[in-house]
Formats: sequence, C-alpha cells, structure tokens
Amino acid sequence: MKVLLNYHDVQKMIERIAHEIIEKNSQNLPIALLGIKDGGISITKRLYNELLKQKISFAIDLGFIDPRPFRDDEKREREDTSDIAGSVTGKKIILVDDVIRTGRTVRGALTGIIKYGSPSGIELVVMMSSGRRELPILPTYIGKNIPAHDNERIEFTIHEEIHPEDKVVINEKY
Repeated sequence: MKVLLNYHDVQKMIERIAHEIIEKNSQNLPIALLGIKDGGISITKRLYNELLKQKISFAIDLGFIDPRPFRDDEKREREDTSDIAGSVTGKKIILVDDVIRTGRTVRGALTGIIKYGSPSGIELVVMMSSGRRELPILPTYIGKNIPAHDNERIEFTIHEEIHPEDKVVINEKY
C-alpha cells in the first residue's frame, strides 16, 4: 500500500473544486449536487458544506444517486436506493464520485438521473482519475490524475468532516 495523498491534500482538493464550481456557475443556475453511491457520499457532503461556506449565490440541492440498477455490466435486478428530492428538470446536475476507473459507474448514474427528469446539463466531479476508461467519459472537475496499472486499485478514505484518517492509497488488486 502506498499513500498518495493525506488529509491536508484531500481538503485542498475539495476547496479547489468548490471554487471551480462557483466560477463556472456564474449564471447562478439552480444546482443539484448528486453523490454517486457509495464512494461519492462523504465527498459530496464535504463539497456541499464547502460550497455553503463560500456564500454561494445560487440554489443548491443535495442528493444521492444509486447507479447499480442502471449498470450495463450487472446481471441481477437491484432496487434503486437513490435519494433525490423532487425533479432534476431544469437544474444543472453535478455528479460527484471518489474515483473514476472504467466509467461504467458514471454511465449507470447518468442513466438513473434521467428517471428523475430532464436536467439543463450534467457535470462530473471525481477526486481521482485512474485513466483506465472503457467508456468515453471525461470528468469536468478532477482532483488528481493518478495513472493506475491493471493490477492496482486506487482507494479513497474520506469522512464527512475533515479527519486525520482521510487519505488516498494505491493497492495491488488481489
């Protein structure tokens, strides 16, 4: 196991991405910040709190999307456990996840979002990009690009509040 980032680095990435979102949303459109279950939940809450600290001038909703029922590589039926308040119609959606690898989880989340309405646009935040895409999905905001080999897996440990155990590591797959 190799530690790539510590909790200071993780917090700096969250702060930087929050500033980028604010800069890019100069039209003050309503936003729905949707964390992709399970890895994106704590990150989304931290990012949401960071945006609120910045005294944003646009409405922002917080929710979570479960991509598993919509994945194209899942064979079994799964219950949709998404938690999205109301419709996403007319809102800018900002999807948030910890690590993007193949892109299949994000593709499932995109399919699931349509179930809740027709957003005005969708952007993607990932804290780590491993560069191992199987689908042509490019994040709008990237915390850090970390090339990973086929036998390696990037793991993100993050809490809802700043915590000394927040970190990013790279492990060999078993």
